[in-house]
Amino acid sequence: MKRIICMTRRAVPVIAPLLGMASAQAQTSYRYYRFEPMELNLAGTTIQLSEFQFVRDGQALNLIADNVDLSPKPTYGQDGSDVDLVPVTVTGGQNSATSNEGAVKIVDGLVSTKWLTSITANDGDARYLYFDFGTPIEIDGYNFATGGDTLTYPNRNPVSWKLEGSNDASEWTILDRRIDYPTTTENSTFEAGFTASGTFPPSIWAFELETDQAMIVRDGEKVRLFWDTYDEDLGDPDLVEIEPAVSSGTLEPYESDFEIVPPAGEDTVYTLTASNSGGSTSKTLTVRSVAGGSASYPYFRFTPMATRSGGSRMELSEFRFFHEGSALNLSASNAVPAQETGSNGSDIDLISVVVTNPGGTFEPNETLGAVRLVDGFTNDKPTGDGVTTSRFMDASGGAVVFAFESAVTIDGYQFATTDGNTNTDPVRWVLEGSVDGSEWTLVDNVTAFDYPTTEDRDADTQEFPLPGASLKPSVDAVPAVVWTGTELGEYGTAVNWSTGSVPGEYDAVEIGAGEASTSGNLTRSARTMVHDTGVLSVNGRLINRGLFVMSGGELYQSGNYFLVGSSGVGTFVHTGGTVHSTHDRGWFLSDGSSDGGSRYLMSGTAVLEVTSTGNGSSNALYNVHLGRGGEGDSFEVSGGTATFTSTADNHVRLSKGVLVEVSGGSATFTDYTTFIVGYDGTGGNFLHVAGGELHLPGTALQVGGGAEGSVLLESGELTTDQTIALGVGSSQGVFTMTGGHLQAADLTSTELGVFQFQGGVMVLDGDRTSLLSESWFEAISGTEANYDSTTNTTTFVVGDGSSNPFTVWAESFGMGSGSAEGDPDGDGVANIVEFGLNGNPAATSSRGILRLLSDANGGGTVLTAAIRKGAVFSADGGALISAIDGITYRIEGSMNLSDWSLEVIERTPAVTTDMADPDAAWELRSFGFAEAPATGFLRVTVVETTP
Repeated sequence: MKRIICMTRRAVPVIAPLLGMASAQAQTSYRYYRFEPMELNLAGTTIQLSEFQFVRDGQALNLIADNVDLSPKPTYGQDGSDVDLVPVTVTGGQNSATSNEGAVKIVDGLVSTKWLTSITANDGDARYLYFDFGTPIEIDGYNFATGGDTLTYPNRNPVSWKLEGSNDASEWTILDRRIDYPTTTENSTFEAGFTASGTFPPSIWAFELETDQAMIVRDGEKVRLFWDTYDEDLGDPDLVEIEPAVSSGTLEPYESDFEIVPPAGEDTVYTLTASNSGGSTSKTLTVRSVAGGSASYPYFRFTPMATRSGGSRMELSEFRFFHEGSALNLSASNAVPAQETGSNGSDIDLISVVVTNPGGTFEPNETLGAVRLVDGFTNDKPTGDGVTTSRFMDASGGAVVFAFESAVTIDGYQFATTDGNTNTDPVRWVLEGSVDGSEWTLVDNVTAFDYPTTEDRDADTQEFPLPGASLKPSVDAVPAVVWTGTELGEYGTAVNWSTGSVPGEYDAVEIGAGEASTSGNLTRSARTMVHDTGVLSVNGRLINRGLFVMSGGELYQSGNYFLVGSSGVGTFVHTGGTVHSTHDRGWFLSDGSSDGGSRYLMSGTAVLEVTSTGNGSSNALYNVHLGRGGEGDSFEVSGGTATFTSTADNHVRLSKGVLVEVSGGSATFTDYTTFIVGYDGTGGNFLHVAGGELHLPGTALQVGGGAEGSVLLESGELTTDQTIALGVGSSQGVFTMTGGHLQAADLTSTELGVFQFQGGVMVLDGDRTSLLSESWFEAISGTEANYDSTTNTTTFVVGDGSSNPFTVWAESFGMGSGSAEGDPDGDGVANIVEFGLNGNPAATSSRGILRLLSDANGGGTVLTAAIRKGAVFSADGGALISAIDGITYRIEGSMNLSDWSLEVIERTPAVTTDMADPDAAWELRSFGFAEAPATGFLRVTVVETTP
């Protein structure tokens, strides 16, 4: 197979020779030939092909379009020459044959042009491609080439088709038929070639279990097989066989209720084969038989290992546990709002459970999240605003953890599909149990084959019996196709991959050494891993809708777009290595409305280098747009270095409730015209700097535009040598500063803007002391603006006395400057402690936020407390300490209340079960034992920091 890239008709022959096709095929002779695509890849509805060849004796005929209305007439044939021309009139498709993407393009010798049409247009007649040679010609084979953007649109490839011949354009004879053929997804690439002998194997319409039959059964249970091998083109096959044998007699072509008892304790693969003179076709069916058993644990964990498409996004609407034939009536104690009834729809025999998705992709809410798996609604859930869809979604490949208050016994389980795409259904998974939420024991293992999860929507699967003694101990995770890089570094070359074939969009891919390069767009809908010294080069668009993990090596992308999520939620986890991206159009988190929730997560030693070269003012697509397509995107930098550079008139736009957070490392956006927080959408656009560095050299920061935007600077740095403008567009812009360092050329606002100065240091160019009198500039008491004529800058700080956060806090309760050791409410807790723990010194009912909780993620008992935001803890012996805002926290552990040297660590994320959020200047943090003792105690002390 050879890829052709043609620049001119007069080039050396542009048609690929049919390699490997015998030259002595039986030949057929017809005036008319018809190509009929019957099914497209991924259930597509639009077909595209760049070239179509007819072959005789192993040589492609030199076709030349001879349509009456074609002007000007071509003078060179399909192979680029005027030798042995074969005139043909080519028609078909929904558009004129001579139009830009009409039928004649398929014989012009250029793989850079194409025939494109909907296969459903004109009542389905648009699918046909007709060739009229004027007189019968002999052929023995044919071939075609994919379109020039197949990597972007793999759903435009035919996978099932017919080629027919006729001498009157009325009665047609089938010359070849292909069913589920693995067409290449490479751009502008010919297939290996096909014969047109008129003989071909039969098809198998169905081989499955009878309706409502379980694929996983208990030993001794019967199952009923159903098959249908009738072929509408050929009739019944000559022979039908099943291996292993299920009968000593002859099998009929059709059977609807054939009972068998599968072998006990085994996964049995039944193979149905239908044969005729043209060959044979097979289909397989796997049935598992298990001994059955039960498991008793306080924790269960369900982990999807593969979805139907191989992508990373998984959806479920319900999950049930069974015991002795009855489903447990579960109620999620962590549901917000509280669950009124259990998963069975009643409040009888409720079993409380905490359901979580650690590290999950989507923020839970009233209708979305892990708790929705036990709310009893497979789809339509009544809410205060009407009826909406209830489901669980995740695109990180993470698990669902069910944490019960005590051990529960189960002997089966079940899940239900959503009303979404069938590609998101799990087909491989494991179920585990744990006594402590930390060490896990395998309970069930469905990874040896793809379970045929029902494609019905909002539908229950079978009840899966626990295998007991039949448990398969080896977890067969779907293996990645590994780059071996043995030939020229071409991504699209089969021998460069461990499987000997080019990975498809839905295959997991791993590149750990060597360089894989593609000269066109690359679309990924499954897990992609680049690590160690591996290099991936994409000379086109990178279109991701799966999980992309970059822990080392390099990724080079140069082309129109870098899309973290497109036609599906994408997640890019970048912990090491370097991503180099040069885009002349857009750099987006989400490209469409269905992609909302796409995330780019940077940490560790990750390096991201982006160069924007398009003119973003002339075309809105030619920008860095975070949150362009869907709601809830995020770009999060907790470590590493991100550098974006504009070489043209580009913008950075935050839209549709996007979160951009810099909590560590640094992010720099250089020479963009504007960095707009709140470009469009419904609001909720949030820029958060909390410990990292955000630099905007040559880039003006605008907060609020076509949608609301807000900025919170808590700690770290935010700098720009341009103006920060608030409320510039039609929506509100709010900038809150509680700490850190802010430097800008100027700060301006309209009546829609607000700047809240509560702490930290802000430096502006020129004399800007007058800002203190602006109505939109809301400064905390004691704020000072000091102009330095030497540097021509104004520095804003909270002055002495009032700058002490404890003093500000005390004044807010009418206590003057307050006394650290005072206790005006007489509740036995000193003011300094109530300040440290977000208490109320004037109310005995509020002594500070402090609670012992159980960590459902396996951390044991933890102490959760309200801690001043920005506090950084370090080890001091076995304790943890942090000094912030004039106080020092000390977290300690003990086994006997006398020796407080037991090692304590912080647990993240914080365990906050049933705890209300603290005030804005505090956050909930959790601490526990590094190694849990049989009996233990935890405590927190708060004292004034000694100067």
